[in-house]
Amino acid sequence: MATRDKAAFPRTGHYPDFTGCGTDRDSLRERMDTLTTPEEGMTLREWYAGLAMEGLLAGRPAGFQGTPSSVAGEAVRCADELLRALRGGAS
Repeated sequence: MATRDKAAFPRTGHYPDFTGCGTDRDSLRERMDTLTTPEEGMTLREWYAGLAMEGLLAGRPAGFQGTPSSVAGEAVRCADELLRALRGGAS
């Protein structure tokens, strides 16, 4: 799976540290598994694009003429560039 397709907030396999809570950790983990179900969420690419879009819109100058699709496209380009840089291939 490509980095850009990985879940931004994976839920499976993460458990808090139960040390010192006075209970059997395995049974507590088993109970947590029944209370929470793994869900597909947004990818890292989608998350980074959302952050970029927020920044682009928050920092827009007066009289900004960008269309929603142009801002969205730029946000996705920013996300792709960030993922490329994180892999060590920044242009």
